[in-house]
Amino acid sequence: MCADLAGLDGKGDQRITADAKAIAYELDPHAVVDRAVRADTERSVWVRPAPDAMTYVTALLPMTQGVAVYATLRREADTCGDGRSRGQVMADTLVERVTGRPARHVW
Repeated sequence: MCADLAGLDGKGDQRITADAKAIAYELDPHAVVDRAVRADTERSVWVRPAPDAMTYVTALLPMTQGVAVYATLRREADTCGDGRSRGQVMADTLVERVTGRPARHVW
């Protein structure tokens, strides 16, 4: 792929990554499939501090589950209409659904 560096001109990181994955699949399709199957076992959740007494909660989920979580939170936010921003409603809904308690917010 990099034997001719001119072939990389104008390609961004995503395109180069996609090209590399295509080459990997051509060379060893079983390894690519095995990696995708193993990826599901690496699902997890992390928390790290953020400024102003906040935290970042990050979840690594299989694609279908991650998209379903985001779509559910967004749908709830898009139908709320109580003056909070979409992000605020999504965050409050996440807290309420995970903890089973109302999110405490001041607005």
